[in-house]
Amino acid sequence: MSTALLRHFRSTAQELIQHGLFKTPSEEWRYFDQSIWNDDVFANAGTFFDGITWNLRGQGTIAWTPLSQVSGYDWINGQLAQFPGAVAALAHASDAIVIESGSEAHIELDISIEDKAQQLPIFIEVAKDHRVTVGISVHGNSPANICIFSRVGESGTLIINEIRNVTSPLFTGSVLITQDKNSTAQWRGVEAGNTIGLRGVRINQAGVGAQSAITGLNLGTGTSQNYFHTHLDHQVEEGNSRQLFKSILTDRSVSEFKGAVYVDQKAQRTDSSQSNQNMLLSDNARALSRPQLNIFADDVKCAHGATMSQLNEAQVVYLRSRGLSHADAQSILMIAFADDVLDQFEVDSVAALAREVARQFFKDINAK
Repeated sequence: MSTALLRHFRSTAQELIQHGLFKTPSEEWRYFDQSIWNDDVFANAGTFFDGITWNLRGQGTIAWTPLSQVSGYDWINGQLAQFPGAVAALAHASDAIVIESGSEAHIELDISIEDKAQQLPIFIEVAKDHRVTVGISVHGNSPANICIFSRVGESGTLIINEIRNVTSPLFTGSVLITQDKNSTAQWRGVEAGNTIGLRGVRINQAGVGAQSAITGLNLGTGTSQNYFHTHLDHQVEEGNSRQLFKSILTDRSVSEFKGAVYVDQKAQRTDSSQSNQNMLLSDNARALSRPQLNIFADDVKCAHGATMSQLNEAQVVYLRSRGLSHADAQSILMIAFADDVLDQFEVDSVAALAREVARQFFKDINAK
């Protein structure tokens, strides 16, 4: 986008704030006091790169850039009102991370949010036939609002692996992806830490034959509250999408999955599935599942399902009969439950960290 257009976006974001977007609870953000987006914590938060390191392998570029110099993302404008976090990022951040693809790019980002709140926009441009794999690790003790904006060109591939393991009182994240013809977009994430967190992932299939996947794992402990909202928008025909979100919850933790699938009247021959699976390890833990299908085409294949379960005591007894301790038996069953999410991580360092976060979570549970 031009600088003038970006200024228009920033003024649009600021106008949305001034006209009460964050004062009236909306469907997407109803659990929060909307003033958080415009109070001193976030309104005065900038973008601090002293806590960010990255590594780039293959072709492509990554740089921090003044927000006023970011170009090529004019499609964002129509989606801003649906993502208050994105509005806050554009209205209050001064700089952004910009990633541009080469034919093959592997990027690892380590983001430390310590002692000061942060607004961090990340822009990822995937050109035609290019492939970008991004691994993001977020940790720290301060509130953060991290927003990812991406356009995936024709026959391009974008894979995002993201881990959030924070002790901050509040973490929010938005992912907005638009796909062109025959492109592939995949987001995989692990949410952990005793905090209040809200993650929104929206993928718009604007090109014929696009393929999308959203896969997440929430590890809830203490009084954590994690809300995971997705929206898969099938705008044209022959799209394919898969959603899998799992939660393992203990203590008084809360998890919500709200997964929306929209199939436009033009989106014939869409194939979409959605699954939410929850394991409750405490009588006080709560899992909320809210699948939503909006289908306006008649030649489609769409499915959704949700399950609530506990550890299978018969399986625990069986494993103990083979010489395992009670704690080891429980850990094996929990790892088996989480594996089909963890196995999908492609960035080696992030994949290893995801498994380490899960192992520590299981160890802490067994120590109680």
